Amino acid sequence: MSAVTPAIAEALGMGTAVDYLNNIGINKIEDYERKLTRELYKGFEQINGVTTYGSDPKNKIALIYFNINGFAPRDVSIELDKLAKIMVRAGHHCALPLIKCIAGKNGTVRASAYFYNTKEEIELLLQTTEEIAKRSSSSKDL
Repeated sequence: MSAVTPAIAEALGMGTAVDYLNNIGINKIEDYERKLTRELYKGFEQINGVTTYGSDPKNKIALIYFNINGFAPRDVSIELDKLAKIMVRAGHHCALPLIKCIAGKNGTVRASAYFYNTKEEIELLLQTTEEIAKRSSSSKDL
């Protein structure tokens, strides 16, 4: 027998979270995330100097990995935060050998979308990324 108190509050919180998501509808959430992912991918593909990574966009949901030519992923993430309060993850994403093989030594920037993100937030990410990418032709310093 264990003398440890079970994680009762955590279990109740998890149950409430599952109920919340089920009330919205898992399929509805998935469809919305796919839509946001398609918008992100399409937008990144239209920005000169941006490279995206991964499988066919039809098979992606919620996560897009990208780089801006001439900039380190970490610098891009800092600029997105400074310019528009956009938070992304930069680096190797706990998959160093894979990311180094796919994208090179510096890693990638990872943007993610969830059902609480709006189309306007996706547009802001794309606009800010384009603003940063335009700097690559005039300066390599952020």
